[in-house]
Amino acid sequence: MAKIPLGCEPVVGSLTPSQKREYRATNRLQEGKRPIYAVVFNFIDSRYFNAFATTGGNRVTVYQCVEGGVIAVLQSYIDEDKDESFYTVSWACNIDGTPFLVAGGLNGIIRVIDTGSEKIYKDESVRLWNIHTGICILIFAGAGGHRNEVLSVF
Repeated sequence: MAKIPLGCEPVVGSLTPSQKREYRATNRLQEGKRPIYAVVFNFIDSRYFNAFATTGGNRVTVYQCVEGGVIAVLQSYIDEDKDESFYTVSWACNIDGTPFLVAGGLNGIIRVIDTGSEKIYKDESVRLWNIHTGICILIFAGAGGHRNEVLSVF
C-alpha cells in the first residue's frame, strides 16, 4: 500500500516571533454578504499548491493564486437550498492522487466534489462509482424508480 503523506512532517525553527513581517496581503475577496467560515489550501497535490477553497453560505468556491497577487475563480458550487450554510471544507484525494473537496454544513449532508471532472448529474438517478477506476458501475433509475431530483444518499 502506498503511503500518502499528510503534511504533518516536523519543521525546525524558532517559536519566538520575528520583528520582520514574512507575509503581506496581496488581495482581498468578498463572496456575497454571508461570512466565510473556512479557507483551506490544497496540500494534497503539489500540482495544485496554489489552489484554495472557501465555504460560506450555500457556496463552495475554488480559487487559484496567480502571479502578481491576482486571485482567479476556478470553480464555484452553489447548493440549491438557500438556507444551507457550509461551515467546513477539506481537500482529499483518491488512491491515484486525484483531488476532491469535501464540504459539510448546517443540513448535515457531506458533499464530495470531484473538482477534476466537474461532472454533476441531475437526471433523477443515483450512480454507483468505482472511485479507483472512475467507472460508473450501476445507475439506479428507470420507469419504476425515483421520479425527482436526488439530493443526497445515506
